[in-house]
Amino acid sequence: MWVLETDDCRGTVADLKARGVTVTSAPEEVPWGVSAMVEDLYGNPYNLVESR
Repeated sequence: MWVLETDDCRGTVADLKARGVTVTSAPEEVPWGVSAMVEDLYGNPYNLVESR
């Protein structure tokens, strides 16, 4: 699994979803910020994290 940092997790997920990326876990509040999960074309998971 890869972890990618973003300044706006919800916005990034919306952009990726509009481009056809599979979102496996919608953005949610976690103790360290906001986190979401997406998959690439081959099913590899990526964790998008917006730190506080």
